[in-house]
Amino acid sequence: MEWGLDEPNMKIPHGLAKIFFLVSLAIAGSCLEPSAAGDNRTTPKVQQSDDPRDDSSPWGVASGAEWFSAYPKFNPMLRAAGVQWLRGFYEWQTLQPKQGYWNWTLADRLVENARVNGVHLTLAFAYFAPWASADGGTRKFPIKDMQFWRDYVSGLVGRYHNDIKYWEVWNEFNGSFAENGSPQIYADMVREASISAKKVDPTAKIGLSVANFDIGFLDAAIKAGAAGHFDYICVHPYEKLDALLDDGEVARCLLRIVNRSSYRSGLPRLERKRPSLQTSRQTNGRLCY
Repeated sequence: MEWGLDEPNMKIPHGLAKIFFLVSLAIAGSCLEPSAAGDNRTTPKVQQSDDPRDDSSPWGVASGAEWFSAYPKFNPMLRAAGVQWLRGFYEWQTLQPKQGYWNWTLADRLVENARVNGVHLTLAFAYFAPWASADGGTRKFPIKDMQFWRDYVSGLVGRYHNDIKYWEVWNEFNGSFAENGSPQIYADMVREASISAKKVDPTAKIGLSVANFDIGFLDAAIKAGAAGHFDYICVHPYEKLDALLDDGEVARCLLRIVNRSSYRSGLPRLERKRPSLQTSRQTNGRLCY
């Protein structure tokens, strides 16, 4: 479906409202608990909070980079539709183009606009600033110095912790956005981001991010040292779309690996798109193992 952002009196189509639901089923701050029947099913339970950065609304969207700058137009539309969460971020290279120099102009405008429209933001720590990357790019590992990453996280949380509570570490690290990356490297990034963020804001929540419902990658990263350093999981299960409606099977799989690491995380944030024909190599086509 195509629709224009420039129409002044445009109403959000009914079909688009459904997409809003599909894009983000669960908002951080919810949790999973076993059902009273003891059948290993999981049911969402909303945790109420007095923190203004929290919201019990399950409605949220994620914007692609191509049109993220249009948020002054679509944030009021989200408010009118009752959508109260937006996943989006400006990259490290935009916020800190030079070491020691921060440019907050774009991010300040985003946060202020979200505040005015009653939209809660979840941001991601991503990607590299070229000066911090070993190859001078933004997606290829290794990082020159992990202290650069710690300082970036501390600076971002320090600037926006009054408005933003939920922070993801990278975006789809197991995909094409982290060349030369590995579960161990991701675990290191998660651990250092969590420690740095919570030194600034002890109430900050840290999320893992994974593409294609890659249980194998999540399991490996948690075992490699991410355990104890994350609070929720952001899942982009493109090729497992049908499973999202399968009576909580996705959530049960996530809880299974998290429980194996002796650590409970929150209900995963779900980003849904049209499924592909590919299946996860790590799970050999199975949803969970």
